[in-house]
Amino acid sequence: MVTAAGRTVPVGSATAAVHPAGTHGDALGGVGVALGLLPGEPGHAGGPWVVGRLAAVGEVTLHNRAELLAWLASAGVAVGPDAADGELLLRCYARFGANGIGAAEGMFALAIADGAELVLVRDHVGARTLFHAYAGGCWLAASSLRALRRWPAVGGELD
Repeated sequence: MVTAAGRTVPVGSATAAVHPAGTHGDALGGVGVALGLLPGEPGHAGGPWVVGRLAAVGEVTLHNRAELLAWLASAGVAVGPDAADGELLLRCYARFGANGIGAAEGMFALAIADGAELVLVRDHVGARTLFHAYAGGCWLAASSLRALRRWPAVGGELD
């Protein structure tokens, strides 16, 4: 879930969850977003990952990890060898924007909180699904319909 501009939004993974606004603000380096994982949902979600003013959660498996690490290193971006694939993808986005996502090969659904903006990213062939809805005055996103339907404003009515 992401809370931006006073609205809480589930994001990025079948295991996203609501945390009260500001709960993780300090842990996220003052980004002003709250992210977390929803227990009891299937999936392999991770995060939150934080890079500067960006924060993200999602399901990410990268197949060209070594290539992305080398590209970031050549741009002066240090990334630890044990960084999660989600963090690596977020760092590519932070440094190279959409081109960073375009260079990634793998399966991923990632929700990025960029200030008051929510950026949803999915792999090129759609191996990881990403559903979204507008309900209760905010945008919602999840990698499964089951997780999306758990949001009270959505309920069982999807079109």
